[in-house]
Amino acid sequence: MKFMNIKSSIQKNDILEALKRNEFFTLYQPKVYSESGKLASIEALIRWKRNNSIIYPLEFIPMCEENGLVYDIDMYMIRQVITQINELKKNNKKIIPISVNIYKGTLMEENFIDTIDELFGNMNINNYVEFEITERGILTEDIDKIAEVFKKLKERNFRIAVDDYGTGSSNLLFLAKTNVDIIKLDKSIISNIHENTKAQYIIEALITLSKKLDTDLVVEGVENIKEFKFLKDIGCKIIQGYYFSKPVNISDIKLSYDIF
Repeated sequence: MKFMNIKSSIQKNDILEALKRNEFFTLYQPKVYSESGKLASIEALIRWKRNNSIIYPLEFIPMCEENGLVYDIDMYMIRQVITQINELKKNNKKIIPISVNIYKGTLMEENFIDTIDELFGNMNINNYVEFEITERGILTEDIDKIAEVFKKLKERNFRIAVDDYGTGSSNLLFLAKTNVDIIKLDKSIISNIHENTKAQYIIEALITLSKKLDTDLVVEGVENIKEFKFLKDIGCKIIQGYYFSKPVNISDIKLSYDIF
Protein backbone atom coordinates (compact mmCIF):
# COMPACT_ATOMS: atom_id res chain seq x y z
CA MET A 1 0.00 0.00 0.00
CA LYS A 2 1.32 3.44 -0.95
CA PHE A 3 1.70 6.46 1.33
CA MET A 4 0.66 9.60 -0.52
CA ASN A 5 1.50 13.27 -0.38
CA ILE A 6 -1.53 14.94 -1.95
CA LYS A 7 -1.94 17.99 0.26
CA SER A 8 -2.43 20.44 -2.58
CA SER A 9 -5.14 18.40 -4.31
CA ILE A 10 -7.46 17.69 -1.34
CA GLN A 11 -10.75 19.58 -1.43
CA LYS A 12 -13.45 20.12 1.19
CA ASN A 13 -15.85 17.74 -0.55
CA ASP A 14 -13.19 15.01 -0.51
CA ILE A 15 -13.20 15.10 3.30
CA LEU A 16 -16.99 15.14 3.52
CA GLU A 17 -17.24 12.17 1.16
CA ALA A 18 -14.51 10.32 3.05
CA LEU A 19 -16.47 10.72 6.29
CA LYS A 20 -19.62 9.39 4.61
CA ARG A 21 -17.77 6.42 3.09
CA ASN A 22 -15.88 5.54 6.29
CA GLU A 23 -12.53 5.98 4.57
CA PHE A 24 -10.89 7.18 7.78
CA PHE A 25 -9.56 4.65 10.26
CA THR A 26 -7.70 4.61 13.55
CA LEU A 27 -4.30 3.27 14.55
CA TYR A 28 -2.87 3.27 18.06
CA GLN A 29 0.62 3.98 19.39
CA PRO A 30 1.67 2.82 22.86
CA LYS A 31 3.08 4.98 25.64
CA VAL A 32 5.33 2.82 27.80
CA TYR A 33 6.70 3.07 31.33
CA SER A 34 10.47 3.30 30.93
CA GLU A 35 11.33 1.35 34.09
CA SER A 36 9.05 -1.65 33.60
CA GLY A 37 8.20 -1.70 29.90
CA LYS A 38 4.53 -1.96 30.85
CA LEU A 39 1.88 -0.17 28.83
CA ALA A 40 0.83 3.20 30.29
CA SER A 41 -1.77 4.21 27.69
CA ILE A 42 -2.23 4.44 23.93
CA GLU A 43 -2.77 7.32 21.52
CA ALA A 44 -5.46 7.13 18.84
CA LEU A 45 -4.18 8.41 15.49
CA ILE A 46 -6.26 9.04 12.39
CA ARG A 47 -5.38 7.80 8.91
CA TRP A 48 -7.20 8.09 5.59
CA LYS A 49 -7.38 5.21 3.13
CA ARG A 50 -8.01 6.68 -0.29
CA ASN A 51 -7.66 4.84 -3.60
CA ASN A 52 -5.55 2.12 -1.97
CA SER A 53 -3.17 4.71 -0.49
CA ILE A 54 -2.72 5.88 3.10
CA ILE A 55 -2.83 9.62 3.73
CA TYR A 56 -1.38 11.08 6.92
CA PRO A 57 -3.05 13.86 8.97
CA LEU A 58 -0.47 16.47 7.96
CA GLU A 59 -1.81 16.15 4.43
CA PHE A 60 -5.46 16.87 5.23
CA ILE A 61 -5.84 18.43 8.71
CA PRO A 62 -4.62 21.92 7.64
CA MET A 63 -7.29 21.98 4.94
CA CYS A 64 -9.88 20.83 7.50
CA GLU A 65 -8.89 23.69 9.79
CA GLU A 66 -9.18 26.21 6.96
CA ASN A 67 -12.63 24.94 5.92
CA GLY A 68 -14.28 24.33 9.29
CA LEU A 69 -14.09 20.54 9.10
CA VAL A 70 -11.69 19.84 11.93
CA TYR A 71 -14.63 19.60 14.35
CA ASP A 72 -16.08 16.76 12.26
CA ILE A 73 -12.74 14.95 12.27
CA ASP A 74 -12.36 15.36 16.03
CA MET A 75 -15.88 14.08 16.69
CA TYR A 76 -15.20 11.10 14.44
CA MET A 77 -12.09 10.25 16.46
CA ILE A 78 -13.86 10.66 19.80
CA ARG A 79 -16.56 8.24 18.63
CA GLN A 80 -13.86 5.78 17.57
CA VAL A 81 -12.29 5.93 21.03
CA ILE A 82 -15.65 5.43 22.74
CA THR A 83 -16.36 2.42 20.53
CA GLN A 84 -12.94 0.92 21.23
CA ILE A 85 -13.22 1.28 25.01
CA ASN A 86 -16.70 -0.22 25.00
CA GLU A 87 -15.42 -3.13 22.90
CA LEU A 88 -12.73 -3.82 25.49
CA LYS A 89 -15.36 -3.70 28.25
CA LYS A 90 -17.73 -5.98 26.38
CA ASN A 91 -15.02 -8.59 25.80
CA ASN A 92 -13.83 -8.41 29.43
CA LYS A 93 -10.37 -7.27 28.33
CA LYS A 94 -8.08 -4.92 30.21
CA ILE A 95 -9.24 -1.37 29.52
CA ILE A 96 -6.35 0.74 28.28
CA PRO A 97 -6.50 4.52 28.73
CA ILE A 98 -6.73 6.09 25.27
CA SER A 99 -5.72 9.61 24.30
CA VAL A 100 -7.31 11.46 21.41
CA ASN A 101 -6.14 14.68 19.77
CA ILE A 102 -8.45 17.69 19.91
CA TYR A 103 -7.73 20.80 17.89
CA LYS A 104 -8.06 24.29 19.33
CA GLY A 105 -11.01 25.17 17.14
CA THR A 106 -12.98 22.19 18.41
CA LEU A 107 -12.16 22.88 22.03
CA MET A 108 -13.38 26.47 21.68
CA GLU A 109 -16.68 25.56 19.99
CA GLU A 110 -19.55 26.88 22.09
CA ASN A 111 -21.34 23.51 22.24
CA PHE A 112 -18.24 21.33 22.75
CA ILE A 113 -18.94 20.36 26.37
CA ASP A 114 -22.62 19.67 25.65
CA THR A 115 -21.59 17.41 22.77
CA ILE A 116 -19.11 15.56 25.00
CA ASP A 117 -21.84 15.02 27.62
CA GLU A 118 -24.15 13.67 24.94
CA LEU A 119 -21.55 11.32 23.45
CA PHE A 120 -20.33 9.83 26.72
CA GLY A 121 -23.67 9.80 28.55
CA ASN A 122 -23.66 7.40 31.50
CA MET A 123 -21.15 4.90 30.12
CA ASN A 124 -18.70 5.46 33.01
CA ILE A 125 -15.64 5.44 30.76
CA ASN A 126 -14.56 9.08 31.09
CA ASN A 127 -11.60 8.20 33.32
CA TYR A 128 -10.13 6.10 30.50
CA VAL A 129 -10.02 9.02 28.04
CA GLU A 130 -7.26 11.61 27.68
CA PHE A 131 -7.80 14.69 25.52
CA GLU A 132 -4.60 15.97 23.91
CA ILE A 133 -4.43 19.54 22.65
CA THR A 134 -1.36 20.69 20.79
CA GLU A 135 0.34 23.76 22.17
CA ARG A 136 1.26 24.85 18.65
CA GLY A 137 -1.10 27.58 17.44
CA ILE A 138 -2.48 28.54 20.85
CA LEU A 139 -2.41 32.30 21.32
CA THR A 140 -2.12 34.09 24.63
CA GLU A 141 -5.67 35.39 24.26
CA ASP A 142 -6.97 31.81 23.90
CA ILE A 143 -5.63 30.54 27.20
CA ASP A 144 -8.36 31.70 29.60
CA LYS A 145 -11.09 30.18 27.42
CA ILE A 146 -9.16 26.92 27.06
CA ALA A 147 -8.52 26.80 30.81
CA GLU A 148 -12.27 27.03 31.44
CA VAL A 149 -12.97 24.15 29.05
CA PHE A 150 -10.22 22.07 30.67
CA LYS A 151 -11.83 22.70 34.06
CA LYS A 152 -15.16 21.38 32.82
CA LEU A 153 -13.55 18.30 31.26
CA LYS A 154 -11.67 17.52 34.47
CA GLU A 155 -14.90 17.87 36.46
CA ARG A 156 -16.14 15.03 34.25
CA ASN A 157 -13.09 12.86 35.09
CA PHE A 158 -11.32 13.22 31.74
CA ARG A 159 -7.55 13.67 31.73
CA ILE A 160 -5.92 16.55 29.84
CA ALA A 161 -2.60 16.53 28.00
CA VAL A 162 -0.74 19.39 26.35
CA ASP A 163 0.87 17.97 23.22
CA ASP A 164 3.94 19.17 21.31
CA TYR A 165 5.07 21.09 24.38
CA GLY A 166 7.87 23.49 23.58
CA THR A 167 6.67 24.42 20.10
CA GLY A 168 4.30 27.25 21.01
CA SER A 169 4.92 30.84 21.99
CA SER A 170 3.03 30.80 25.30
CA ASN A 171 4.10 27.50 26.85
CA LEU A 172 4.96 28.67 30.39
CA LEU A 173 1.88 30.87 30.61
CA PHE A 174 -0.22 27.98 29.33
CA LEU A 175 1.03 25.70 32.12
CA ALA A 176 0.56 28.42 34.72
CA LYS A 177 -3.09 29.03 33.79
CA THR A 178 -4.30 25.54 32.88
CA ASN A 179 -4.58 22.49 35.09
CA VAL A 180 -3.21 19.76 32.83
CA ASP A 181 -2.48 16.17 33.85
CA ILE A 182 0.12 15.36 31.20
CA ILE A 183 2.88 17.29 29.43
CA LYS A 184 3.99 15.72 26.14
CA LEU A 185 7.41 16.89 25.09
CA ASP A 186 7.74 17.54 21.37
CA LYS A 187 10.01 15.11 19.54
CA SER A 188 12.08 17.94 18.01
CA ILE A 189 13.62 18.60 21.43
CA ILE A 190 15.01 15.09 21.83
CA SER A 191 16.60 14.73 18.40
CA ASN A 192 20.18 13.57 19.08
CA ILE A 193 19.56 14.21 22.76
CA HIS A 194 22.62 12.23 23.87
CA GLU A 195 24.81 14.75 21.97
CA ASN A 196 22.96 17.97 22.82
CA THR A 197 23.88 19.22 26.30
CA LYS A 198 21.48 22.18 26.25
CA ALA A 199 18.55 19.95 25.32
CA GLN A 200 19.52 17.59 28.14
CA TYR A 201 19.37 20.45 30.64
CA ILE A 202 15.97 21.51 29.32
CA ILE A 203 14.52 18.02 29.68
CA GLU A 204 15.96 17.61 33.17
CA ALA A 205 14.35 20.94 34.13
CA LEU A 206 11.01 19.81 32.68
CA ILE A 207 11.17 16.59 34.68
CA THR A 208 11.58 18.67 37.83
CA LEU A 209 8.81 21.04 36.74
CA SER A 210 6.38 18.19 36.01
CA LYS A 211 6.96 16.77 39.49
CA LYS A 212 6.30 20.18 41.08
CA LEU A 213 3.10 20.51 39.03
CA ASP A 214 2.07 16.92 39.82
CA THR A 215 1.81 16.08 36.12
CA ASP A 216 3.06 13.16 34.04
CA LEU A 217 5.79 13.96 31.52
CA VAL A 218 5.63 11.94 28.30
CA VAL A 219 8.52 12.14 25.85
CA GLU A 220 7.42 11.36 22.30
CA GLY A 221 9.41 10.63 19.17
CA VAL A 222 11.90 8.25 20.82
CA GLU A 223 13.37 6.22 17.97
CA ASN A 224 16.48 4.40 19.18
CA ILE A 225 18.09 2.78 22.19
CA LYS A 226 20.50 5.68 22.82
CA GLU A 227 17.62 8.13 23.19
CA PHE A 228 15.65 5.69 25.31
CA LYS A 229 18.50 4.86 27.69
CA PHE A 230 19.41 8.50 28.20
CA LEU A 231 15.81 9.51 28.92
CA LYS A 232 15.29 6.59 31.26
CA ASP A 233 18.49 7.37 33.16
CA ILE A 234 17.52 11.00 33.80
CA GLY A 235 14.09 10.02 35.09
CA CYS A 236 11.65 10.19 32.16
CA LYS A 237 8.94 7.77 33.24
CA ILE A 238 6.79 7.50 30.11
CA ILE A 239 8.13 7.09 26.58
CA GLN A 240 6.40 7.07 23.19
CA GLY A 241 7.93 6.45 19.80
CA TYR A 242 9.07 4.03 17.13
CA TYR A 243 11.64 2.55 19.54
CA PHE A 244 8.72 0.63 21.02
CA SER A 245 6.17 0.60 18.23
CA LYS A 246 4.87 2.49 15.24
CA PRO A 247 1.09 3.15 15.21
CA VAL A 248 -0.65 -0.23 14.84
CA ASN A 249 -4.05 -1.87 14.97
CA ILE A 250 -5.47 -2.29 18.47
CA SER A 251 -5.01 -6.07 18.24
CA ASP A 252 -1.24 -5.57 17.90
CA ILE A 253 -0.89 -3.52 21.08
CA LYS A 254 1.00 -5.39 23.81
CA LEU A 255 0.61 -4.93 27.56
CA SER A 256 4.37 -5.07 28.05
CA TYR A 257 7.33 -4.13 25.84
CA ASP A 258 10.99 -5.13 25.80
CA ILE A 259 12.93 -2.19 27.26
CA PHE A 260 16.41 -3.53 26.61
